[in-house]
Amino acid sequence: FYAGYIQDDWRVRPTLTLNLGIRYQFQQTPYDVENRTQWFDPTLGRPVTSLSGGVRNGIVDPDWHNVSPRVGFAYTPSFSKNTVVRASGGIFYATDYFNILQILVYGPAFYTTQSLYSDPSTPTLSLTNLFPAAALGGSGTSDNSLYKGNRTPYVQEWSFNVQHTFSKDWLFSVGYIGNMGRRGDSWVNINAPRVDPTGLVPIQQRVRWPNYSWVSQTSNMGMISYNGLTTQLEKRLSSGLYFLGSYTYSHALSRLADGLDRASDNFDFDVLDKQNSDYDQRHRLVLSYLYDLPFGRGKQFLAGISAPADHLLGGWKLSGITSFTTGQPDTPVLATDWINDGPFTQARPDKVGNPVPANRTYTNWFTSSAYVAPGCPSVASVFPYCADGTTLGNHIEGNAGRRSLYMPGMNNWDLSLMKDTRVKENLLLEFRAEFFNVWNHT
Repeated sequence: FYAGYIQDDWRVRPTLTLNLGIRYQFQQTPYDVENRTQWFDPTLGRPVTSLSGGVRNGIVDPDWHNVSPRVGFAYTPSFSKNTVVRASGGIFYATDYFNILQILVYGPAFYTTQSLYSDPSTPTLSLTNLFPAAALGGSGTSDNSLYKGNRTPYVQEWSFNVQHTFSKDWLFSVGYIGNMGRRGDSWVNINAPRVDPTGLVPIQQRVRWPNYSWVSQTSNMGMISYNGLTTQLEKRLSSGLYFLGSYTYSHALSRLADGLDRASDNFDFDVLDKQNSDYDQRHRLVLSYLYDLPFGRGKQFLAGISAPADHLLGGWKLSGITSFTTGQPDTPVLATDWINDGPFTQARPDKVGNPVPANRTYTNWFTSSAYVAPGCPSVASVFPYCADGTTLGNHIEGNAGRRSLYMPGMNNWDLSLMKDTRVKENLLLEFRAEFFNVWNHT
């Protein structure tokens, strides 16, 4: 991994400062030191190895184009000395998702799997006899692969912010934050079966390579985006009170990029998979506060009490963090592989009604009857039949949107009560009681 950068702060005028920079980085795709890389070659329909010259060691071709410009400025307008305008933007490259690199050797010639079973009533396996010599063997798999043309994932980020101070201890800011991520790692089954609306044709008769099940290829198809309006009001510590309130209105979208989503190449990713991101929270309000209670010697109340009484009644502080957020989205899915697409498939139903009930409660958050299996009057119970057990449904992907159901939000209060007592000049005793989710909200 190599990286270099040039950066400079340029004070154009007393009221305007520019921050300019450019960075370049190159990262070698990790490879096996003994040249043991396995790859599923789509043109041959079988795995090949770097040891035999069938593929580059490490599979992925080098990416030499990772140039990252950065630019930002801070400006104080002459007509408002208490206002600062800031903006910035840049490109930031990611590193490899190292957990997927196990698949470089996950296949025949270098890797096998084996299952050993003990007698359920009288155990026949133990730690001293876990791998009996006669049972060694097993079989190899070649159902994972990397796309040779993968490029380095990157994120474009930008922001704009205006801050203004008023009175003597108040600060207000409003801004916009955005980012766009490209080339995120995603899993795609390149041996996906052809769609069979009848649900009767076996999977192996509908795939490109019948000798293999699913062949999961990690490709740079992922996309994420985030756009947020941020506001912040801060009261700096004065008269014993500090307060900070932050509100964000935002929307996050993604396509095959949340935790290595897996999809079938039968479907239009932009239509079926470009939806709300799993971390999308439209509204978020966070309040932070610290209040030095006005009781005790030298305070607003009980200022003249004795020293022993002040040890008991003075020096108390209340602090907390209060958060209100809307919920995160989830995806409606059927309990069975309704499209008969193989492992890891989440079949979606058809949306036929409003999933939000008229009188919504936490025990009645969704109306499940708003969804049915495609071609069925109700949700399917046993593949390939509808709930009546005799009617064949239409075994295609339903129209229910990915991450279209929003879960309940959060209403959380964390509070703390503290007291400082000066025992001696060099000895301070602190009492602290902290309460997390003090109102016990689920």
